[in-house]
Amino acid sequence: MKRSASALAIIVKLILFFILPNGFIKAASQNGSQGKLPFKTTEKERLSLPASVSPSPLRKSELSLIAAPIEEQERSFFDQALRLEKNKDWKGLIGLSKNWSREFPQEAAPHFFLGLAYESLGRYRKATGEYKKALRLKEDFPKAWCNLGSCYVYLKRYSKAIEAFKRAIEEYPSFARAWSNLGGCYIELGDYRSAINALEKAISLRPDLPEAWCNLGSAYGEIKEYKKAIDSLQRATKIKADYLEAWYNLSRLYGLLHNLEKKTEAEGKIQEIIAKRLRLRATFPKEKLNHPGE
Repeated sequence: MKRSASALAIIVKLILFFILPNGFIKAASQNGSQGKLPFKTTEKERLSLPASVSPSPLRKSELSLIAAPIEEQERSFFDQALRLEKNKDWKGLIGLSKNWSREFPQEAAPHFFLGLAYESLGRYRKATGEYKKALRLKEDFPKAWCNLGSCYVYLKRYSKAIEAFKRAIEEYPSFARAWSNLGGCYIELGDYRSAINALEKAISLRPDLPEAWCNLGSAYGEIKEYKKAIDSLQRATKIKADYLEAWYNLSRLYGLLHNLEKKTEAEGKIQEIIAKRLRLRATFPKEKLNHPGE
């Protein structure tokens, strides 16, 4: 049975609602775009959804970012911040990080956590301010550079984003997330060959990074290398079974290739994922449903 245009439009809106749950409207309003997507191209102009670009959180092993000797109080702040980030308690993380910064004004880490919380809530301008503060205190901070870049993508400041991602890679050449985000930024600019180069590097460093595979599929789809696009998107869904953007891009490709059986299967997965997320949104506060990448 043929799906109506209005039904497809509703599905697309729901997908965008979930992939940009907090930042979509905020970023659009900050750019004066009255609800338009905070990306350079639109869904109508190209095959795939906007590229996957996401921040990278800190891990317990990165306590060394804090200047030695580490006081017990500061270790406690760090551990609490990690717990709040893991629980997606962004408002709690903001409060803790502000207290941490007041107690230890020369530390970069609390500003990083503030940036991460603001970015996860879609408050990209505030996030960029905090990441910049972190970088003024600690210039060799690749995750802060990477996350600054992801905020710039959402604010449509693509040249700034590329500079930030490249700086993250300069500091940490094996930073797969930064390579993936750089590839995503090139997709938004329509530079698909540069995107593919960056994304293949990301995958060589971290083959289990679903965003890199999804972005690679998008880039191949845009240059009409459809088999490579489908293979890449299928890899993304094998790693992350509920990857909404990847399933949507697959459905578009299958439709283009007139593979109605596979298209229907992908659309069924999309509906399952949306139904599950709607149930989750009815259970949990909305600020706990958006979270950064790894």
